[in-house]
Amino acid sequence: MKGRVLYAILDWGLGHATRSIPIINLLLSEGYEVDLASSGDSLKLLRAEFRDLSIHELSSYDPEYQTGSGLAGKILLQLPKFLKAISTEHSEVKELHTRNHYSLIISDNRYGAYIEELPSILICHQLTIPIDGKFGLLSPFIQSWHRRLMKPFDKIWVPDISGSSSLGGKMTVYTGEFDIDYIGWLSRLEKTHDAERGEEILFLISGPEPQRSLFEKELLEQAILHPQMTFNLVRGTSKELQEPPTNVYAIGLANSEQIQSLILSAKLIVCRSGYSSLMDLISLNKAAVLVPTPEMPEQQYLAMNTAPKLGFKVARQGSIQLSEFLDKEIELESVSNGFNSEAILKSLRELTSAQTSALS
Repeated sequence: MKGRVLYAILDWGLGHATRSIPIINLLLSEGYEVDLASSGDSLKLLRAEFRDLSIHELSSYDPEYQTGSGLAGKILLQLPKFLKAISTEHSEVKELHTRNHYSLIISDNRYGAYIEELPSILICHQLTIPIDGKFGLLSPFIQSWHRRLMKPFDKIWVPDISGSSSLGGKMTVYTGEFDIDYIGWLSRLEKTHDAERGEEILFLISGPEPQRSLFEKELLEQAILHPQMTFNLVRGTSKELQEPPTNVYAIGLANSEQIQSLILSAKLIVCRSGYSSLMDLISLNKAAVLVPTPEMPEQQYLAMNTAPKLGFKVARQGSIQLSEFLDKEIELESVSNGFNSEAILKSLRELTSAQTSALS
């Protein structure tokens, strides 16, 4: 046994949990003992995927979203609440360490999940947060604040590849003081064979409320307009869907095997332009129609800048017309497999070596 790791995961949507699955499996295969910590539906997903691991519940950041305009401003106004949640989270992580004596902390976007005396790693794909429009003047303040949150961590793992094939574009580039390792694209899915394409349309829904439900409602309305077609709906929530249309098969939280099969066999995929969703699709060489969450800068940036270069199409929430895409072939540009387990293991060896040197 190489040591006991606490792996803490943010619960804003399911993407942080799903993209952590290959790293968790790699740690286990290398002989680490792994504890997991999260909240909400991410916690439920992790419990379903890793039934034999110790899994702890952390406090949620509990972001509040709204419909219509003003989402970015709403998030900015919640910064004091997020800072308080990060402080609470840090106390919870220290308490877990007191009980379980960890040797390493890995945090996927939980900024309070570190221990001062232990090697601590932050997984983050937004080294530079895309802020444009009327809030562009606040960008220097936001970038400085965000980098202060990253400072306690010994390493930053960026789930991207460098160079012209980068998925994150300007988001995953920073030449400052941090020790940054690019570990490749992360996905719980892996294309092991060519699947026969079916005739079903796949709706993949994720993200925070109320936008998740608004997106779902609009897609269900589109399904009703095409009664001759069959739709698979992965809802990204454990809440029950009341009386879906007869041509829609709904799944709440899909496991890895289910989601992989549905994506590979889908005739057409409609989903958010979340970073983790795009990594999943790239890993299976499947393109999709992307519908970015309104006023969410990251998803807007990915949908308008980097994703179209790879072959993805874009639609706008509130004006989705499925008929525009039904007869079109949407093909993904050929990209290399980005998951880099060697970069992860090399990074871990460097941390272990640095810790040993510091103690000697």
